[in-house]
Amino acid sequence: MPIVHARTHERAKKKKWGHANLPVIYELDALEELQLGYTNLTSLPVGIGKLKQLKELNISQNPIKQFPSDFHHLTQLEKLEIESCMELECIPDRLEEMTKLRIINASRAPKRLVKQMKAKLPNCYISN
Repeated sequence: MPIVHARTHERAKKKKWGHANLPVIYELDALEELQLGYTNLTSLPVGIGKLKQLKELNISQNPIKQFPSDFHHLTQLEKLEIESCMELECIPDRLEEMTKLRIINASRAPKRLVKQMKAKLPNCYISN
């Protein structure tokens, strides 16, 4: 199972990462798990929707404000970690198309977004 981890270190805590600082991850078409939590990432690359085999995505504790427009293309995604993503402004567009999504860790995420996610994905366990 291919996994990419972006480990946190002291510089990452001080520096905000944009998607330009990430490797070209969308070329890793067999990627199943992507761990980007606690990296101070400010945005996800638009091409993330090309990761057709991605099953788990962790972007916890990052100052991300929104999901890219192609996020709903992650049709194999089963688990999404958005814990403590307090700056999120909206849920992903067309979230209801992500039918394999079964677990969302949204603890300490904006409550109004958790409520919207629960309405769009009634069969998904969403912690808050």
